[in-house]
Amino acid sequence: MAWFIDPIRRNSLIIGIVGVLLIAASSFFFIRTSNRFFIRLMGENLIFAAADLAADLDGDAHARLRTPTDMDSAAYTTISNMLERIRTYSKSIVDTYTVRMVDGELQLILSPPVDYDHNGKIEGELEERDDIGTPYGEDPEPEMVGAFNGKSTAAKGFSDDRWGTWLTACAPIRTSAGLVDGAVCVDESAHHVRGQMRQVMAMTVALATIASGLLILMLISYLRARTELAGRRRAERQREEALQRFEGAMEATPMVATQGFSPDGHILYWNPASEQLYGHSRTEVIGKLLADLLLAPEEVKKFQELLDDIVAGHVETKPREWTVRHQDGTTRHVLSSMFPIREQGTISTIFCMDVDVTAEHQARSDLKKQLQLMERFNQAAMGREMRILELKAEINTLLKTLGRTEKFTIV
Repeated sequence: MAWFIDPIRRNSLIIGIVGVLLIAASSFFFIRTSNRFFIRLMGENLIFAAADLAADLDGDAHARLRTPTDMDSAAYTTISNMLERIRTYSKSIVDTYTVRMVDGELQLILSPPVDYDHNGKIEGELEERDDIGTPYGEDPEPEMVGAFNGKSTAAKGFSDDRWGTWLTACAPIRTSAGLVDGAVCVDESAHHVRGQMRQVMAMTVALATIASGLLILMLISYLRARTELAGRRRAERQREEALQRFEGAMEATPMVATQGFSPDGHILYWNPASEQLYGHSRTEVIGKLLADLLLAPEEVKKFQELLDDIVAGHVETKPREWTVRHQDGTTRHVLSSMFPIREQGTISTIFCMDVDVTAEHQARSDLKKQLQLMERFNQAAMGREMRILELKAEINTLLKTLGRTEKFTIV
């Protein structure tokens, strides 16, 4: 009770509680806002995928697909292959199909087989290919209605149907005369989208926890400074040392060198870790071609081909090792991963995250040389042993010819 009567401690406690509550409320608001933004962003990416697929699709050929007998036509095979191919480009897109409204009834036109349960088999009615004209069996989704009205649209949230829970976008299929024959739709698994949202949520919770911890630490330091006048300098010094340790730990933590560049390879962003890894300051590199600045000559063509693949539609690349040049002319090896950032369906920036693996690369090279040396030594030793055995056999043969006892026992 005496502790609570102390106005400084009481006010500090109230400030701490209010501060933690504000941090929690801000984190909750941020998570809700970021989730809505994330779903909207994912929807825009799906709209781009659906619109791109609709633009490549032959609307006149699609309009001729009317009955199950048309499933043997070349047009059906071509369009079906296009729908299945997009799933190989983006692992997050699970299903692609086309629908048409016929006499007020929503019908499936092209519905390639899909392994919904990811067991490596196409089995069951839901996973098998549907015939042309198969009733959709459910009310049209708003994004389908938007596509029938000539507009590419994405769902504002997840939708449930008998196939699962999805984030869906649809685009109109137009004939050469400009008429809307139907809609092509792409579905992204809600499990995949929610998994990425959970990552954002985990980072937000971690930051909120750190912020709350720092707030509590500051309040404790403040109380000690006010209530222990004699130990004010010591408490202040401890607080400063704690902050310096925190800042020092952040500075000393190995950072990932990150660069951002335009689709044609001109550098737009260069973080401090990149300055340390490559020796070039930010002002020296902005606007220059990343490949000409960092990569070895034999790597430039591979890098440009990789950029072209990303711009052509690949979402991201797997991590791979590159040979790079430091400002001082020395060669280094980095493990890099690149991913594009899209704005309104267009790639605006490609980010590259590098980790220096020069030491590991050198260790592998040294190990390979040692193995080669050991192999040559082993071969030489084996050859010498075989020659000794041959000489022993020849001596035994000579002794036997002379009628004498063999000298060596050969196993």
